[in-house]
Amino acid sequence: MFEEDGVNWKVLTVVWDANEEEVVVWYYDVDMAEEGQFSEGDLDLARTEGLDLAPLECSGVTEVRAWIKAARSGR
Repeated sequence: MFEEDGVNWKVLTVVWDANEEEVVVWYYDVDMAEEGQFSEGDLDLARTEGLDLAPLECSGVTEVRAWIKAARSGR
């Protein structure tokens, strides 16, 4: 897990995205997923089926690594 702008995020999966032609990280807002009663299975199904679920986000590996590094250093 990592925190960014006061939101607790958890990485769901890291995969190759052929459209973006790069490795991407799928992650989700832990609190929002809990409030909506979404399991990780629900979120992964939404990801693979192209469904839009509010807690689910996707970014490049470099961006997510920077967030994790900042979270570990307390920034």
